[in-house]
Amino acid sequence: MNNELINRELLLQAIQAIATKDKTLISMGAGVRDITTFYPYFADDKELFVKVRIDKDGSKWIKPFYYDGNCYRLGEPPTTKDPNYKKPLYHLPLLDNTVYIVEGEKCVHSLIDIGLTATTTGGATSINQCDLTPLQGKRCIVWRDNDKSGQDWQANLSKALTALDIAYDVIDVDKVQ
Repeated sequence: MNNELINRELLLQAIQAIATKDKTLISMGAGVRDITTFYPYFADDKELFVKVRIDKDGSKWIKPFYYDGNCYRLGEPPTTKDPNYKKPLYHLPLLDNTVYIVEGEKCVHSLIDIGLTATTTGGATSINQCDLTPLQGKRCIVWRDNDKSGQDWQANLSKALTALDIAYDVIDVDKVQ
């Protein structure tokens, strides 16, 4: 799979335009120079959208952008708005039999950096909009963030995995020191 962005310069231009209007970025004093990373999502080996992450002084800003054929636009592409559309898991394909499912892209990359296979639904509230079927037949290990949204995410993910008959184990972060 090609992980290259469709057009990095156009994406940077779109972020720069947003940075002059976005109240959160303005309050953070952040802009293009503070981009931490890009998280591209793919469907059928084509870029569907890119989440842009900006971190500054303990604050974070994460927003999706999609390419409309001309330029990048803030948000997800119109196809994802269809109630029957299921967005892909992040960082497909999942070639290993054991897959860690974590709450966000940053955690995915932390696990990949130590040699594990990991994915995410894209965040704490994205489970119901995500296609979990690539996890069927895998040994899944759910590893949530240690906060209230992580607890909610784990509960919702557990229901969704069970409904699809996907076996999973849970890392109990409340007992990890």
